[in-house]
Amino acid sequence: MVEEKSLIWLSILTRLDRINRRIKEPGWYDEDKRNVYFLKDEIIRIILHKNPICLFVELEYVPYYIYCRETKDRAGVIMREDREDLPFEYYLSIVEPTQYDIEVPEKAMVEMNVTCMNQTSLLRCEYGEIVPTPA
Repeated sequence: MVEEKSLIWLSILTRLDRINRRIKEPGWYDEDKRNVYFLKDEIIRIILHKNPICLFVELEYVPYYIYCRETKDRAGVIMREDREDLPFEYYLSIVEPTQYDIEVPEKAMVEMNVTCMNQTSLLRCEYGEIVPTPA
């Protein structure tokens, strides 16, 4: 029984990974995008609130900052020295925030590493979906 549920969850997560990549490609109708993201949110809620026994879930809080010029400059220096083709946001994420950077909890994300049968999927959701932000 557990093996059967594991196979079902593995299938769901695999398909979710695929459609999550494809939805970013051009040619999708807005209504279809909304439906895909709604489905993804529902699956995340089920994983978080029902905690299926066949899944191993790791959560990581990813803060959102409004960065000051100093932090952006430091990230820019690292980016120019690195000479890799990585987005600027990557370099911002590796620079320690300063006291002048402003954290915006309403825009924070949670990354979920969901492992099923030795296959890991990365899912992202807004922090407010897990911990409701005060109204």
